[in-house]
Amino acid sequence: MRGLVCADLFAGSGAYGLEALSRGAAHVEAFERHKAVARVTRRNAAALLGDTLEERFTLLEGALPHSLSGARRGPYDLVFMDPPWGEGLSRAACQALAGPHRELLAAGARIVIEEGKAFDAEATQWSAIGLQALTHRRYGDASVTVLQAR
Repeated sequence: MRGLVCADLFAGSGAYGLEALSRGAAHVEAFERHKAVARVTRRNAAALLGDTLEERFTLLEGALPHSLSGARRGPYDLVFMDPPWGEGLSRAACQALAGPHRELLAAGARIVIEEGKAFDAEATQWSAIGLQALTHRRYGDASVTVLQAR
């Protein structure tokens, strides 16, 4: 992950983005819609990054996909998303990234989606929105789908 620019959509505690930073990512831009949760995200990032917080981590508050308009650090090499399961938010975010916010994805960028096991990644026409499905796996109650931008 060394040197990658990453996005952590639906950041929650910030775990995905902070893990990427701990593995050498250059910068993470996190998106969280709930103010109280965003405070936790920022606190966690500050604990990990200390004096380098401002140069390595950006937090944007607001609902996705609308908050993508405020992005400051793209294009992203790697995007993590762990939305509230079963609400269709991952597809909407992918459509925004592959459509009106295409400039936020680097060529060949990977998108990693964690959803509930009921998420039917195979039924989604990823190619119709400019993404290629690389893999889809189920782990207990969760499923993980990896996509690549074309």
